[in-house]
Amino acid sequence: MKFASAIVAMFFAAPGIAAAKTPSESTHGAIVAVMQKQMPGQAVLIVGPMAQEGVYIVTRWDTGDANGKGEALAKYDGSKWVVVRSAGSVESQGFLESLGVPAQTAKALRADMKKLTTP
Repeated sequence: MKFASAIVAMFFAAPGIAAAKTPSESTHGAIVAVMQKQMPGQAVLIVGPMAQEGVYIVTRWDTGDANGKGEALAKYDGSKWVVVRSAGSVESQGFLESLGVPAQTAKALRADMKKLTTP
């Protein structure tokens, strides 16, 4: 499938990140591809950072233009990654739980994202 848009995947590296659980490079690429399919026509789609706990990933995204930025929750359904929700913010404990993420997993995802985004 051809994508008219360029995909820019960003990995954020800073001290203290090592303890956060992040997806493999291939999983990162799969999430970027899924996000790009959901946002066709975007000139640039920056996806990152990403935190992974089991079958769940929380990531931040930015279109690089006036269309904005936000966060997404993805889940591995056994054969592929699916974006459960993409919105302005999905990182709150209660919101993640309302999307079906177990409480302990939601807590861990939030902690991982904090490690990835706190300098």
